[in-house]
Amino acid sequence: MPTERLDNAAHTEIPRYSVCAIEDEKTRFLKHVGLSSGDQYAKRGDCILWTHMQPPFRSGKKDRHGVPTHLVAYFSLTQDQISIIDQFIEIYDEEVKPYYCDISKQYVIHPAKKEPTKDNPCRRFSCAGFVLEAYLIAGIILLGNPDSLPKVNDEFIMFHYETGRDRFSEFGLEGDGPWPVLLPGYVFHAFSDAIVVAGRNGTSFQPEEEHAFATFP
Repeated sequence: MPTERLDNAAHTEIPRYSVCAIEDEKTRFLKHVGLSSGDQYAKRGDCILWTHMQPPFRSGKKDRHGVPTHLVAYFSLTQDQISIIDQFIEIYDEEVKPYYCDISKQYVIHPAKKEPTKDNPCRRFSCAGFVLEAYLIAGIILLGNPDSLPKVNDEFIMFHYETGRDRFSEFGLEGDGPWPVLLPGYVFHAFSDAIVVAGRNGTSFQPEEEHAFATFP
């Protein structure tokens, strides 16, 4: 790879903890990202097992049906890095288990990660924030300063995520916006060839507005 649109006919190998994405077929907006739960093979649209903040958080082993997958990207992770991500997932799975039915305890959009508070005992992530954290814990810095992300307004969020403004504050979008939201596409695009090389040298990717979409063939 490291970034690839899955083929409509031939199966593609998807290594464990590859980043998987769902693409809106009409707009090419990347709606959701997660991690491949194991070594798998898939054609475009096949359902495979993900570990992801749906929400709620799903660790792969709890998902019988899988997730329809359109795009994949990955680094060649070392066994040590895989073990570190394994441990992170196991710990987080236990952390959110008592609150499985209350996604407000697990999920946040802005910022993409929130540490536990007195009122909320779990770390909270967006789908993109969870992937970013898993790779960060494994020593791979994918993105730069979160405050420098492109800003999106309420109409953008309501259109692409098919949600109402009445839920914004529940997930951290306070005020009138626009907000520097970590979109799934930003995480996915951090795996482009040039960024992979730079990331290995400690230089992270700073996305632009176009990176919310699948801009490659």
